Amino acid sequence: MVAAGDCIVADRNFCTLGFLFGVARRSAFFVIRQHASNVGGQAQGPRRGVGHDARGQALYEQAVRVTEPDTGATLIVRRITVQLHTPTRQGETELHILTNLPVTDAPAALISSPYTSRARGLACPEKVLSPSRCKSDRSQETQAS
Repeated sequence: MVAAGDCIVADRNFCTLGFLFGVARRSAFFVIRQHASNVGGQAQGPRRGVGHDARGQALYEQAVRVTEPDTGATLIVRRITVQLHTPTRQGETELHILTNLPVTDAPAALISSPYTSRARGLACPEKVLSPSRCKSDRSQETQAS
């Protein structure tokens, strides 16, 4: 069961609108690699450069609005893009990661690290983004109201 304040870190096979909205409705957080065929979205302005990861790969961030078709509910999420030095086995030159964590709690470099490291077999997401790193003032505000 997902509880308020939890942070779920997952790969793109779990990236569905139902999953994202289900986590958000529980006042919890997600960090999940985007599966473009399951979750699209509308860009909310241009993507902007936000630095580089530990491997020197360019990082970008953009707000994206996703809509749940059954209810019409919308959610604004952060899409972190990692421009890869070396394409993935599938030939992808960029990774896209969606999160509802505030930037003050989890900057792009922190969010991207499990995915770029894991792709190279160096770390698993749960070890990099522990639940204590995913806590947010927003979850406390939701509980108080």
